[in-house]
Amino acid sequence: MNQSEDFFETKKRELGVSLNEVQRKAVLHTDGPLLLLASPGSGKTTTTIMRIGYLIEEKGVNPSRIKAVTFSRASATDMKERFKRFFPSYSDRSIDFSTILSLAFEVVREYFYKKKNLLSNHRRQERSQRSKEKWTSVAKESNFT
Repeated sequence: MNQSEDFFETKKRELGVSLNEVQRKAVLHTDGPLLLLASPGSGKTTTTIMRIGYLIEEKGVNPSRIKAVTFSRASATDMKERFKRFFPSYSDRSIDFSTILSLAFEVVREYFYKKKNLLSNHRRQERSQRSKEKWTSVAKESNFT
């Protein structure tokens, strides 16, 4: 039995969760992002939670490097609760379960925060340069140089 089969067998024994072949393939896709499209009740959330657990337990990914994005606040909450139930040894606070809207807000807020800081630093440098020029001029006029 290989590493991935051990993971699936352990989770089936511990949680009673059994994934079909397509779901297992999605869990094992660990290089890059993954988009799951399927009908309601087909196991998307369970597959996503199992993939996150696989990334952490089998691939050694730091939980704080994982961001799970969904459409609604209710599904983000459901994912967080389910993750806590499936993988209780990991803090649900270390993984960011959020909505697409909150992700967009985060990106925009970070962009403008950085832009504001860049502008503030630029203005501060300009003020400092003007002050330096002013005092240099005063010093020359007063024959201090």
